[in-house]
Amino acid sequence: MTHPGLRNGLLPLKQRSKPWLTVSRWPAECTRLQELLFQTQELHDMPKLKAHSTVASLTSKITALTALVVALGALIDAGISIVGKVETPMCRSRISFPWCATSSDDTPARSQETDATRVHSFEFETSAAEFKPGLRKWSRIAPDVWEQLYPDGSKTFNYKVKRISLYDCDGTVVSPKEDPDFQSFFPDKGCETKQFMFRRLSQGTAWHSYVPIEHVE
Repeated sequence: MTHPGLRNGLLPLKQRSKPWLTVSRWPAECTRLQELLFQTQELHDMPKLKAHSTVASLTSKITALTALVVALGALIDAGISIVGKVETPMCRSRISFPWCATSSDDTPARSQETDATRVHSFEFETSAAEFKPGLRKWSRIAPDVWEQLYPDGSKTFNYKVKRISLYDCDGTVVSPKEDPDFQSFFPDKGCETKQFMFRRLSQGTAWHSYVPIEHVE
């Protein structure tokens, strides 16, 4: 049933809210308007979608690259450690790998101290670039306590941690109570390798050569 005011599908001019909006054209105009709205929304969202896609792609690539680097590092460490546990850059990370050396992997001393191997004192010279450079004298003031005398007369004390075998030579590991992370090693009397060694456990368990020791008594 048609509207009584319709004539051939058209409202009288005085009843039209907009001259162009006729009943016969309404569905087409509405559809066109909806299409324009959708296109506008797509254009508005396109930069966001592209940015999101780019970020997601970069994140995925970075994650894959990180996993690859870790895997390659593990393979390199495993290859280096075929003959035994070692100290490598990967071992200095917070991830614990089974092939990494730890302080508990130190080789125990092969024998107890004897009168022939027991060290009572020794000396070594440090370069001008070192802390308090010059001649340092170490003396055993108690069975498990060592005094280090600096050139300026100041003293520090180191305490026995354990005895180990390093480079086929038995010796003693000591550390100051105020800095247990730092450890030193000196060989028994009679060892061919008369080298003072050191390490900082937070940086790895490998021993580093410092200076030769002299006047071992």
